[in-house]
This record gives sequence, structure tokens and C-alpha cells, in this order.
Amino acid sequence: MRAVFRFPFVTSLILVFLSLLGVYFGQNYFAILLVLVLHPILDSLIGRKQPLAEGLSSSFFDHFLILTVVVVYAVWAYCFYFYLKAPTFGQGILIALTCGLMMGFLGITTAHELVHRPEGPLKWAGFITLWILNYGH
Repeated sequence: MRAVFRFPFVTSLILVFLSLLGVYFGQNYFAILLVLVLHPILDSLIGRKQPLAEGLSSSFFDHFLILTVVVVYAVWAYCFYFYLKAPTFGQGILIALTCGLMMGFLGITTAHELVHRPEGPLKWAGFITLWILNYGH
């Protein structure tokens, strides 16, 4: 838990991972609780109050953003796969909602950060992520 306080930006990936576990185990409402209830609570507790760990370079955060882009595409593929296998219409809707929440929670924020980078691969990673989210900038 101490690592979460030293690296608060990792919290978003942890919440995405927990949401996907919820989809895997059939608890498709789990993302709704995590994103709409737990995340605001964690944000108020952790937020920006904690200083970032010493010695982290800007390239560390660039690599973290690229990892997040990979996670966004993995979430999309994962949710799409489970959506196609959903046994009931209600579960399909919950999986689609989970995917939408994860994309909005993680994808738009990451993509928006990347499109404001100078020209290059990071900027294009942001545009490609916005395209999968069907959001122009």
C-alpha cells in the first residue's frame, strides 16, 4: 500500500485490473463501484497530497503513458471478447458499461496527455487512442 502512496498514478491501472477481474469472474457491476465510488474516495485520500517519488525522470512518465495506451487496447479487446460470450442481455450491457467506464476513466485522460506532446510517436499514440474511443481533439 505504501507504493500506492508514493506512486499515486499507479492507482488507475490497479482499478482497471480489478474491474477486469470482475468481468472475468462474472461480477460485471464491479467497475461501476470502483470508478464511481472507490476512485473518488481514493483520489481524496491520496490525490496530489503525496509528493512523487524522488528521482523519476520525464521519460519514466512517457513509458508509463505508453503502457497505459497498451492497457487501453487490451481492455477494449478483453471486454469485446467477454461481450461476445455474454450469456444474457443484461450481462452484455454491464460488460459494455465496464468497457466504456474503463475507456473513459483511463483512455481519454491518457490520450489527451499524449496529444499535447511535441510531434512524434507519443503524439500519434494519443491520436490513435482517441480514435478507438471515437473522440476527436
